[in-house]
Amino acid sequence: MKLTAEQLQDNFNKLIKYIDTHFTGERKDQLLKLYTDHQERLMLMPASGNINYHNCFPGGYVDHVIRVMDMAIVVN
Repeated sequence: MKLTAEQLQDNFNKLIKYIDTHFTGERKDQLLKLYTDHQERLMLMPASGNINYHNCFPGGYVDHVIRVMDMAIVVN
């Protein structure tokens, strides 16, 4: 899968919104700091370095985390 620069940014913004909405307290603050301090790197990071695993493409990590959070929200 190849994501455009706009899709990478949109996914990152969605992740930040999820963190802001679904976390509280110190955990929320630490997650927001981690993701904003390393935004560019995390936006481009694949979920895996092994081509045989899912989401091994630029932006795959954020895409994976969003999918996991989507499922967690549905289950709750």
